[in-house]
Amino acid sequence: MAYVSFCTYLGLRSTSRSQKPKKNQRFRRMPPQPLINTIGKFAQDLGDNQKFVQSDITRATKIYFASTQIFSGFQNGWFREQLEAAFATTLHARGIKKRMPYFFSTLENQLEFTAEELAFIRSDEPLFADSDIGDFVRDLQRQHKKSGSTLDYAEWVRQTWLSPGPAQRV
Repeated sequence: MAYVSFCTYLGLRSTSRSQKPKKNQRFRRMPPQPLINTIGKFAQDLGDNQKFVQSDITRATKIYFASTQIFSGFQNGWFREQLEAAFATTLHARGIKKRMPYFFSTLENQLEFTAEELAFIRSDEPLFADSDIGDFVRDLQRQHKKSGSTLDYAEWVRQTWLSPGPAQRV
């Protein structure tokens, strides 16, 4: 009984084995453990507030999975080199107060993401295992067409999805 009370206190719920997953449940992609460890270490080394580390991991995970789909011949070692290069640039940059956002801007610029790819990475779109960046881009294209905007598609993506800032390449 004490164990049950303790679990209730922690907000844990017991699940019976007879419970089945929901029929339309979509599974999310989970970040690789080495990526979690690396970003956690970078955040600490760059002086990021601990309350933002989960957000940093989420952003890095989106960049990682986008990269696996965008870059043919993607390899984890190559991606690790990209992370380390962006980290080194950030570490040696002067006059930067918010180093983790600068790190991500540096990484995104280094990887030369398109506006569509950046929109995906910066969106609130969850990383479901059954979808990819192509699905997001097709949805963007539909939204642009439906909007009736006179802006060309690339400019519409930049103005609608990307806020001006240091991460945006012009």
